[in-house]
Amino acid sequence: MYETGKLAQVSSEMRRYNLHILGVSESRLTGSAKMKTDTGETVLYSGRDNHHFEGVAIILEKGTEKGLIEWKPQLQAEVRLVPCHDLLVVMGDLNAKVGNNNTDMDRIIGKHGCGTINDNGERLVELCAAYNLAVKKMKKWITPGTWKVTEERRHMNKKIHDTKSERLQERHKASYRVLDKQIKRMNRADKRAYMEDLAKQAEEAADKGEQGKIYKITREICGKFRSNNDVQIKDKHGRLLATEDDQKAKCAEHFKEVRNRPAIDKEAIIIEALQDLEINTNLPERQEIIIAIKALKNGKSPGQDNLNEELFKVDPELAAEILQSLFTSIWEGKIIPDDWTKGIIIKLAKKGALSDCNNWRALHQHTDDNVPGTDFTMPRVRGI
Repeated sequence: MYETGKLAQVSSEMRRYNLHILGVSESRLTGSAKMKTDTGETVLYSGRDNHHFEGVAIILEKGTEKGLIEWKPQLQAEVRLVPCHDLLVVMGDLNAKVGNNNTDMDRIIGKHGCGTINDNGERLVELCAAYNLAVKKMKKWITPGTWKVTEERRHMNKKIHDTKSERLQERHKASYRVLDKQIKRMNRADKRAYMEDLAKQAEEAADKGEQGKIYKITREICGKFRSNNDVQIKDKHGRLLATEDDQKAKCAEHFKEVRNRPAIDKEAIIIEALQDLEINTNLPERQEIIIAIKALKNGKSPGQDNLNEELFKVDPELAAEILQSLFTSIWEGKIIPDDWTKGIIIKLAKKGALSDCNNWRALHQHTDDNVPGTDFTMPRVRGI
């Protein structure tokens, strides 16, 4: 809707289809604000600060904007009308993050929430606290019997904190441990039975030739694929970095701080050896290089030189003949080539919010990892 006339065109289509509320993706408007169109519609939008891409917007028909104020009292009134013995579920795409800090809120949220709590997350927690609700993710393979034992464990944990007698506390703790082990066994049994049932359904679908059902069951077993490459990185002040260059610079800065540790002030205390070890320090022999080439593992990622192990193993004798002169010059000069000191840093995701660089692990791929330059020296050391 950034282009001239696009908003008027969208509003016209909205009136033509008699829509009261219209959600728009890729609005491409900068910042976040509220505005009115010439025909009376209310537009609420949120987008990038400086770039006209992505962004979302909601267009409200004239007269419906009062629903923005009235929806919360209406929701509260509906919740109050639900009898206490009924099951109440408030669900929807709320764009709420509750975080993993459940201090004084352990009855509402757990310890494994994603990200940092936002405004919608605070509103959701307040709603749950007011009406004795909890933020849950239901596992449909857990049986009612397991839920019953889980509730018993929760009551036992409450007894531990409410009991002042040490003797009763120890008894309750022992009962809690028994229930905890029982729940873990029951969860494993429930999941195993659920997976076996899915496998049986997939087998029956295969016999009937129902490829769509097989694909659906396979996706359910394997889980949804989540790409980590599109996650935006935050800077030290918690602001999301929009451009790829800024994100690369932030990652480079982070890994420099992590991997480049300050020098140690004190010198290392090296104990004098009791005896001198006799290690072969002669120039590298061709047969040693051939043995090292054959011992290389297949399927490893190459370094900056793009030379795989399989390339050397095609003809170990020829590769050893070419490499022997290089290794000899390095051995005599006692200087490692600069290219061997360079590498490629690969980001691997860990647990937690991936917008934080601390939740990424760096895998350093060196060029010499794929060259048998140091492998031929190990048999010499082992042969001591």
